[in-house]
Formats: sequence, structure tokens, C-alpha cells
Amino acid sequence: MLLVAIGTAVGGLYLLYGVYGIGIPCLIRAVTGLYCPGCGAGRALAAAFHGNWGIAFRQNAVFVTLVPLIVLYFLLRLFDWAFTGQNHIDRYIPNRVLIAVWIAILGFAVLRNLPFRAFAFLRPF
Repeated sequence: MLLVAIGTAVGGLYLLYGVYGIGIPCLIRAVTGLYCPGCGAGRALAAAFHGNWGIAFRQNAVFVTLVPLIVLYFLLRLFDWAFTGQNHIDRYIPNRVLIAVWIAILGFAVLRNLPFRAFAFLRPF
């Protein structure tokens, strides 16, 4: 059931972003004028669907880097739960890994909004 839901969501996103080019505007960007950590994720997803990984990475490097790891984590949890009925995966992930991920996301959000040319490549185009 979960796999059907995931497949439906991925297919719907593919149609919206990949085929029709319909994007979802960022409310944080609309209100503050700043890029949030998720800005460009929709365009990155569309580029990834078309196999343009360089463009996808350019749109949102954190999204392209973390999504495969998050998907792997949830698949491992799903299989662990399906075969054992318990969650053994979380005990192998130290808290410092989660803290490092949050620091990377927040650092990405700060750096992409700094008004210096050195960080302009972090902004979606």
C-alpha cells in the first residue's frame, strides 16, 4: 500500500514538473524574498526525472544529495519492519549524524542568501 502511494506521488510529481512544467511557488521566497532550503527542489526533481543531474544539482544541491539517503533510510526501515516487526535501523544512526544533517541544511539556507558572488552558485536559476 505504501509503495502504491509513493509511486502515485512520484508519478504525479513527474506529470506536474516534468511534463507540464507546473511549479509550486515558495511562500518563504514570496514573503521574505529569501531562498529557503527547499527553493529549487521542484525544478531539481524535474531535471532529475529527465536525467539532467547536473542541472538538478545546480537547482538544489542539498535536495539532490539528501533525498536518495532519506529514501534509502525509509526503505531500510520499511524492510526491517516488514521482516521483524520492529525498528532496528534507528539505533545504528547516531544523533550527531542527524545534527550534522540539520546543520548542513541550515548552512545551505544561510549561504545561498548571502549577497556575495562566491555563493551565487547555490541559488536556483
